[in-house]
Amino acid sequence: MGPVQAIGTCFRKFATFSGRAGRAEYWWWVVFTIVVQGVMNLIDRSAHLQYGSEYYGQRPGFISTVAAVIILLPSIAVLFRRLHDTGRSGWWWALNLVCCIGTIVVFILTLLPGQSEPNRYGSTPGSALT
Repeated sequence: MGPVQAIGTCFRKFATFSGRAGRAEYWWWVVFTIVVQGVMNLIDRSAHLQYGSEYYGQRPGFISTVAAVIILLPSIAVLFRRLHDTGRSGWWWALNLVCCIGTIVVFILTLLPGQSEPNRYGSTPGSALT
């Protein structure tokens, strides 16, 4: 799956927490969100749309905040589907709420290969039945 197809799939399935997402779909989405947030931060800085106090040397911006809200639900949904692909419940994403260790565990789970056969969450990503 290429980047355009992966990003399109994530937007089409923005609130779909069932099914499976392969590594390519998930990681292209992650790259897309990082690039979008970086561009939005640059726009905020250049247009002086930042507000509030500094957080880690940066102030939040209006446009980057709107972008973050827009991509939040699709990001959680694709993470659920990615975890489903490895045979785990999507609720493993909640480990991100555990400082440091939980985030590392979820990161490692997203790197693991998906199950090559259909599992309880659906058929293999990219197959005709997906």
